[in-house]
Order: sequence, then structure tokens, then C-alpha cells
Amino acid sequence: MLVVIVVGGTPTLSVGYLMQVNYGPNEVLIEKPNEGPVGEVMLVQPGSTTELRCATDCFPVCLITWFYEGAVLSTNASVSFTPVIPPYAAALSCTASNPVTGRNSSAVTEVEVPDGPTYVVIAGPRDLEIGVTASFVCSADCSPSCTFKWTVYGQTMTGSVIDITVNRQVSKESISCRAENTFTGETATVNVTVSVSDPHWCGC
Repeated sequence: MLVVIVVGGTPTLSVGYLMQVNYGPNEVLIEKPNEGPVGEVMLVQPGSTTELRCATDCFPVCLITWFYEGAVLSTNASVSFTPVIPPYAAALSCTASNPVTGRNSSAVTEVEVPDGPTYVVIAGPRDLEIGVTASFVCSADCSPSCTFKWTVYGQTMTGSVIDITVNRQVSKESISCRAENTFTGETATVNVTVSVSDPHWCGC
């Protein structure tokens, strides 16, 4: 670009320069268009397709590479993502690379496909003594994590762990645990019956 500068009435030619600064990639984000970043965990339904974009600020334009389950998924900035199951949880990442500076940066999210609850189990003693407190744990295979609701002698309690103290003369006690998937609302229930004894009862 030529620029004419007048100095003291005498035209002077000057050469102009366009300076370009290479920068980036700055912060890299995995985004849903019109919704924003997906966060550390992205929940998707089986067989669904989610539009995603690898967003960053970069000059010249960065090269984008997507990885899913450790393998290259795409080299486009935007992808139509459909989860592969199993597994029901796997890492999805995008890496932005500056072709001039060689700098790169990545974003990663854990893709979770809702599953379960299955294999609901109550762990704890099968024999109780009256007046003695015992702990029970309810677990399940669940993605995302399940919540748990117990039913013991007509009362309900929540949480994966409960403490039970039998204070009545019975020969057995029924314990029920219901696991609920926090995303789908699907539930599964397991029941156990434990025997109850009173070491201080003589039967006289």
C-alpha cells in the first residue's frame, strides 16, 4: 500500500505495512450452538444426535481435531455426535492447534448415556439382635448416579447407607431399597429379609 505524505509542500511516497499477530488458541470450549458450553459432563440419550462445536479464539484459524474414546472422531470444527454404547461413559475432547505457532489447547467432557438401575444390592448383616444397631448399604449400577429410598418397618429413609435398630419382639424384619435414576426416573427395587434375635430372652 502506497501513502502520499506532503512535507513542506513536497509530496513524499511512503510504503504502508499490514501487521498480523499470530495468537491462540485461547480458551477452548465444547459448545452446543445457541446453548453454550456443555460442562464437565454431558448427558445424552441412546441413539440421539447432538450438534457440537469446538470454539476458540485463534489466528490464523486453528486446526480442530475431535477425539472420542481415545480415537479420532472428526477434524471439523462442528460435529453431529451420536454416542456409541457400551460403554455408557466415555471421554469426548476437541483439540485446537495453531498451524503457525504450533500451540495447542484442548477441552474435554465426559459423555454419559443414562443406564440402569441394574444389579441393585443390599449389603449388610443377615442376622440382627434387638437393641443393637446395624448398618446397611444399597448400591446399583446406574448412569448417572442413582438416589436410594429405603422402607423398613413401615418407615421410609433416603440415602445409600442406613442404620437400623430393632426395638420390637419379632423373629424377622423386611428391608426394601429402591434405586432411582436421577435422569430417566427409571427405578428398581430389591428386598431382603433378616432374622431377629434377642440374646436376653430366656423363653421362661
